[in-house]
Amino acid sequence: MDSMRIGVLANSVFDRHGERILWQMLRLLREFRDRETRFLLTIESLILEILAGLGGERQIGPRLPFHRWKLLEEKIHESFRESIRTRDLASAAGIHPVHVARLFRLKTGVTPGEYLQHLRAQCACRLMQDPERSLVEIASESGFADQSHMNRIFKRLVHCSPGNFRLLI
Repeated sequence: MDSMRIGVLANSVFDRHGERILWQMLRLLREFRDRETRFLLTIESLILEILAGLGGERQIGPRLPFHRWKLLEEKIHESFRESIRTRDLASAAGIHPVHVARLFRLKTGVTPGEYLQHLRAQCACRLMQDPERSLVEIASESGFADQSHMNRIFKRLVHCSPGNFRLLI
């Protein structure tokens, strides 16, 4: 928090935006506990959103830099196959990491990590149309750590396994 210059007021969890922060903290706990689909970028984004709520608008600025959205979008679309952090996105757009988390939530309704997982799943769906490609290849080319990771994320997002999805297309 110090490195991001975010000040937290005493007892702010209960005094400021308590309900919204509570739900974000519960989402953070769920994401952290789910070892199979835990995703660092999502965890990091949720923490930044919580800190933004705790810090209040004075500390992070009264207006979000919406004109930077295009830069964020381009960076995540170019880099979705790689391991990417919130600070990488922030650097590409020239904004604070807290703004990245908040902008993604406002523009897409999801965290940068969730958005990234959707991009990877979409890429996997496109690649599965080629019956010559193995699921291991597809997982690697889509940015997943391995086929097992792709299977878990794919099931959560698409509600079926990659193998079953491939049979449907």
